[in-house]
Amino acid sequence: MTEKPPKVAWEMVMLPKKEGGLGVLDLRKQNEALLKMNLHKFYNKHDVPLVNLVSEKLYPNGKLPGNLMKGSFWWRSNLKILKDYKDLASVQIRNGETCQLWEDN
Repeated sequence: MTEKPPKVAWEMVMLPKKEGGLGVLDLRKQNEALLKMNLHKFYNKHDVPLVNLVSEKLYPNGKLPGNLMKGSFWWRSNLKILKDYKDLASVQIRNGETCQLWEDN
């Protein structure tokens, strides 16, 4: 079966309806935003079950994740965008638990 070229460019389909598009969401951007939100909760030590589970299972010594890709496919997806998250986030040094002096902005 041969693939036919798309009839409309995705960039146009994803435009808001007011701008002539169909208003279809860019799922890659949506997924990346949700993963960054997870990282935000993790680095700010929010008291939610997901953060507690990841911290206890993968980082029992309290050390933050570095380059080591371990955990479930979902957590590895979070770690893949860790650099992007760190580029967006700012660090406030309080007790030093959630910052890495040589790696954070």
